[in-house]
Amino acid sequence: MTPFSKTLETLRRNRDLSQTDLASMVGVRANYISTLENSRKLPSEALLEKIIDCLRLNQNDTERLKNDLELSRFSLRAPNNASREEFELLYMMKDYVGNLTSSQIQLMKMALKIEDEIKSERGIL
Repeated sequence: MTPFSKTLETLRRNRDLSQTDLASMVGVRANYISTLENSRKLPSEALLEKIIDCLRLNQNDTERLKNDLELSRFSLRAPNNASREEFELLYMMKDYVGNLTSSQIQLMKMALKIEDEIKSERGIL
């Protein structure tokens, strides 16, 4: 599941609404809410605003849902000036994304941060 689909489902369930209830409130079919919650589609901006209004989300939940929508829309394509090693790393990562542990993710983030700190110290950034 994408971050958006997980968050939408959680917000809906926290309000004791069925998919049919939410669908009726926002003016779509229940199977469309299912499609959103199962990561098969992402909503338009207009539908997102209806969902936010109908669920009566506070500012924090609204920001979280919008941020999770942006994360879910994210797709990575290596820039043309990436090195062969970078292309190979990205290609290798495709087999791991979705199965990484929190520890593995934290280690990768730390490695990238260390590299940025080294560049900053050298005046490269």
